[in-house]
Amino acid sequence: MSEPTVIGSWLTLFAAALDSYGVDSQAFLLTRGIDFERACDPAQRIPIITMNDLWDEAVVETGAEDFGLTAGALMTPNTLSALGVAMWSACTIKEQLECFIRNMHLVANVSQMEIVEQDGVLISTTYFYHDARGRSIITDSSQDAICASLHTLRRTLYKRNYSPLKVELTRSVPADKARYESFFGCEVVFNQPAIRVHIRMEDAIAPIPGGSQYVSKAAERLLEDYVAQSQAQPDIIGQLHQALTLLLPQGKATMDQVVKQLHTSKRTFHRKLEEQGTSFREQMEDFRRELAFRYMTQDELSVGDISFLLGFSSSSNFTRAFKRWTGSTPQDFRARLLATDDGEAELSEV
Repeated sequence: MSEPTVIGSWLTLFAAALDSYGVDSQAFLLTRGIDFERACDPAQRIPIITMNDLWDEAVVETGAEDFGLTAGALMTPNTLSALGVAMWSACTIKEQLECFIRNMHLVANVSQMEIVEQDGVLISTTYFYHDARGRSIITDSSQDAICASLHTLRRTLYKRNYSPLKVELTRSVPADKARYESFFGCEVVFNQPAIRVHIRMEDAIAPIPGGSQYVSKAAERLLEDYVAQSQAQPDIIGQLHQALTLLLPQGKATMDQVVKQLHTSKRTFHRKLEEQGTSFREQMEDFRRELAFRYMTQDELSVGDISFLLGFSSSSNFTRAFKRWTGSTPQDFRARLLATDDGEAELSEV
């Protein structure tokens, strides 16, 4: 097995948790030879052994045994990079889990996960790999952060008072067990052979407000593109497109958010784009246009769905932009596509 690693964006969760305790996260990392701005790039990978040490040292620094739980409560879509965006669009908790299982290797190559239905309960089971001495490849605090993050995702998107039936953890018994049961809202059992989360089927398959299976599938296809772009080590335009892939569905594709995502300054960003003979506004327009045409060929996506995926504040704003690009409304354009034997030919004429 190759060296176990985790995606760089996972470090943003760790840094946010440190800051919440009043600890300067960037100074903390620099003293350990880690440049936060470089390491937290989603295209970077951090050795698991390094990340484990960071979690354990943060517990010592803050005096908080439950530091991982605090970190997990700060979960955002960008914590898991493009995968987070795809999971945020899922229709149910079960679909979130299925999406995570299909793509978890992109986050970290440290575990195997499966879900089974049993007597009205959906059970997700995670087995972490072990080192040569038979010990789990991740530490207790790392495990806390992972489990807490997925729990926070469900409470954020499904309902604030969601709780599973039971949580089983492989970690050792903490001094304050009640803190864990309070966080998850259920019985928590420690020193187990695998992590198991027992979820009521009615919760697992209940619709998540605002979820759309078509939007979720489109977001997952974007994830595939994002991974391909990351592996290609793109130039500034490719990096911008990566950032827009994450930020557009969140409605946050502003200049400030993009440079934050790219860990650069506005001045440097502008300069690099000017060297390529382009600008942020021009690239935003071109990328949205490219994605719009791709989505228009997917019949299951409504105009409202496409508007959301492209980060427009309303369908009417998307319609105005689309008329600017093509001279016709999205509805008329799609009707012509459906009436054409070869939709690709129609697109090539635009």
